[in-house]
Amino acid sequence: MKYRIGPLSISSSSAQSSQAWRSAIQTFLSHACSGMEATTVEACKMHIVFHDYAHRPLLEKASVVPANLEYTHHQLHDLRLKVLYDFSYKHKLHIWTTGKDLSLPFIMQLALMRIGATLVHAAAISVNNAGILLPAFGGIGKTSLMAALMQQRQTDIKLLGDDIVILEEDGTLWPYPRPFCIYPYHRSLFPSYFKKNRWPQTTSWKLSYKIAREFLRAARLEEHLTRYLTDAPFITIPPANLFGEQALAKKSVPLTHVIQMEKVAGLEHAKVQALTPDHAATFMNNVMFRELRDTMHLLFALATAHKIPLAQKLSQTQTVLTHALATIPLHALTHLQIPEHTTQEAFLKHVIPYIMHVITTIKNPAPKQKLPRTPSQQAQ
Repeated sequence: MKYRIGPLSISSSSAQSSQAWRSAIQTFLSHACSGMEATTVEACKMHIVFHDYAHRPLLEKASVVPANLEYTHHQLHDLRLKVLYDFSYKHKLHIWTTGKDLSLPFIMQLALMRIGATLVHAAAISVNNAGILLPAFGGIGKTSLMAALMQQRQTDIKLLGDDIVILEEDGTLWPYPRPFCIYPYHRSLFPSYFKKNRWPQTTSWKLSYKIAREFLRAARLEEHLTRYLTDAPFITIPPANLFGEQALAKKSVPLTHVIQMEKVAGLEHAKVQALTPDHAATFMNNVMFRELRDTMHLLFALATAHKIPLAQKLSQTQTVLTHALATIPLHALTHLQIPEHTTQEAFLKHVIPYIMHVITTIKNPAPKQKLPRTPSQQAQ
């Protein structure tokens, strides 16, 4: 099975692989890329290909970080996670893996950095072929916001993603409709889905749930505190299952607006401020690498293997973001500040009206003022 996510194709090689490995990697990809299956990937700019770790190539004359890493100029081998990356090819990233402990966003970022693109930790929608990007730290309410916007029942609003999207240097914004992470407090946002589907119990959390119940029963607190237990911390649901295929964007759109969302301590009311391209690019770059923090040690090793300063490696995505933001007018860059202690309901009341205002300006652009005719034109 092949998958396409924006300018990237993702597939696995069956050559020199065991049945157990093929099963493991397919399980990983079918979950991580649910809804992104592709019949053709020839137009992709970069191809990610997974291989069986048992048949990985041996690195010759590699530098070594004992029990952690070994690397050459074109290859990087994570001994701890058992993943080997090969950067020898211009349009392909080969990865040998066991199929476990993989971070697809990090792998995608490695591939995107080679083609002048980057992941952005943001929600995003398209309206009439215009892309609205909403970068923010995790936990601010992006999933709640996308659910509310999709429920506006406006067919020209399409979902690009609720957590991560892809942005190219020329301002092209690609959808990344990866499964939504739905927590128990999100259930009220999707009443029709949960009317038909029960909240599942995962094996590990089922055990924890039983242990917690036994503890509460022994302490004679069960009837008072059981209601605070949940069966699982969160579940993942493809957005097509929540909103329908018709609500999802199927192609890239040009970036036209950026609304940076932040919660601010001491603020009583939400407010909108102007945003500079440099500030927005720095914010998006820093937030993205914070989200990839669990795999940052590999980026450090990659910079070392390529014999370049780490700051230069990190600045690649800053440059991509700066160039992308230069494609939109300054008035389309805004900073939406929200009071720190805001409930989900209050957050939506702060944010939805402003975003709907931006959507209205896209749908009904102000007429361009005609320049006065020159005397020579009047004479004609």
